[in-house]
Amino acid sequence: MFQKTMLASAKSKAHEAFKNGNYLIAARIYGEAMELDPFNATLRSNSSLCWIRFGNGTQALKDAQACRMMRPGWAKGCHREGTALMLLKGGLGVHEDMWQNKKKLTSLAGPAPAIAASRRRCQIYTLTRNLYACP
Repeated sequence: MFQKTMLASAKSKAHEAFKNGNYLIAARIYGEAMELDPFNATLRSNSSLCWIRFGNGTQALKDAQACRMMRPGWAKGCHREGTALMLLKGGLGVHEDMWQNKKKLTSLAGPAPAIAASRRRCQIYTLTRNLYACP
């Protein structure tokens, strides 16, 4: 019971920090929450988003990949991974890893606008890759 209360409190504090633009603080609080519930994919996804907003692609990717291992078919996990890869690689145009995940992401149903935008980026990348493929 005490652990559930601690987890709920941590999630609430992390959400508030994120909402106020304190992404590093939010990521650290999510990290503490993950110590209480290490197999919670939602916490990993939220932590990944905090690291993305903070600009740490390496940590964002680590959390996104852990999230995807826990929930392989979850569109939000694929979106977080793709976004972290984009952050690491510096924008569209060189996303070989994103290309590899393209089929996974484009096949997942997701109503969220950010997920739809990721699917569109993957589709655009696919078209661009096919049009300007290097020998």
